[in-house]
Amino acid sequence: VNKMRIENISINTIERFYQLGFLRSIEDLYRLENHKNEIVQLDGFGSKSFQKIIDGINNRRDVYDYELMGSIGIQDIGERMFKKILSVYSINDLKSKCEEPGKFMKELINLEGIKDKTADKIIRGIYINTSLINFLLKEVKVKKNTRVYDKKVCFSKIRDKEFEKFLDENNVLVMDSFKKETDILIVPDVNESSSKIDKAKKQGKPVIDLKTAHEYFGYNV
Repeated sequence: VNKMRIENISINTIERFYQLGFLRSIEDLYRLENHKNEIVQLDGFGSKSFQKIIDGINNRRDVYDYELMGSIGIQDIGERMFKKILSVYSINDLKSKCEEPGKFMKELINLEGIKDKTADKIIRGIYINTSLINFLLKEVKVKKNTRVYDKKVCFSKIRDKEFEKFLDENNVLVMDSFKKETDILIVPDVNESSSKIDKAKKQGKPVIDLKTAHEYFGYNV
């Protein structure tokens, strides 16, 4: 729910529906209307509350491919990784290629930032969740990411997941490594020396710390 950015469903609601047997899987999320008569009679619920939940689900039936794949629960593999993979493959490509894991492994590790263990997690995760993926493809409309980003940044020796999410929502691409097209390098201390800092300075690219980056992009901690 969080990764798909579905609104109007709290963790307490999920726990309660789980205990009552209404919500035991991702698939069940899209079958909640089958339990409408039971849910609207629960304490704290009613027709309006139930409809808000359904509206929250329905409002997220038009999603990017990487949002869908990043939400199915493959350990350590989220939106950013799938954004990279799905810039090369389609979801249907991934499903078919996972049927030949050895061959696909070699392809994946040729992509920047993907090593053997990560590739193995991706292949196993997709293979195990094939039926779920097929179900979701029938429930939601999937679109490719064709966004043109205003800025491209790279973090070095520092991470801020909430800030990275904010950047993505504001049309700033977070890159896995520093490249020629990177606009800004974000580091813990601009006075430190590193290969990335030296490279950025040589190319005349700004090197800033996290606090400055927050201010530059208008992010309130």
